[in-house]
Amino acid sequence: MIQRIQSLFLLVAIAAMVLLAFFPMASFYSDTGIYVLGISGLDSLTPGNEVPFVTWFFYPLPVVAALIIILDVVALLAYKKRLRQIRILQGTILLTILFVVGIMFYYVPAIEENTGTVVDYRDSTGIYLPLISLVFSLLAQHYIKKDEKLVRSVDRLR
Repeated sequence: MIQRIQSLFLLVAIAAMVLLAFFPMASFYSDTGIYVLGISGLDSLTPGNEVPFVTWFFYPLPVVAALIIILDVVALLAYKKRLRQIRILQGTILLTILFVVGIMFYYVPAIEENTGTVVDYRDSTGIYLPLISLVFSLLAQHYIKKDEKLVRSVDRLR
């Protein structure tokens, strides 16, 4: 299982999404305060500043991230069934794209508007981790398709 290159790619994709829990995705700066967006939500780094969002606003972030991790693990463990692996990875890739698009085009503009801040990604390693996961999931899918093509060509020769 681990000797296949696509398994290593899936392990890197899983690790990138797990590391997302430990790194901020974006920082927001203004004259009145500093906010940090993580997978668990928005935190204020300025004492006395409250976060102007209800708690449930950020619930989809950890749920989708956990779903991506679970699907990647299921795809990793389904190494004997390549077609199922490909289908699972297609779902993972779609979810990861939706995750990144949701952060960039929904959460970041909403936070900027409601807090009167400007986003800064320079100190935010976490914004790149879903993209790394996406790239390695695509690579894993490519190599799984390549294996499936090889197995089918050998079956034709029999």
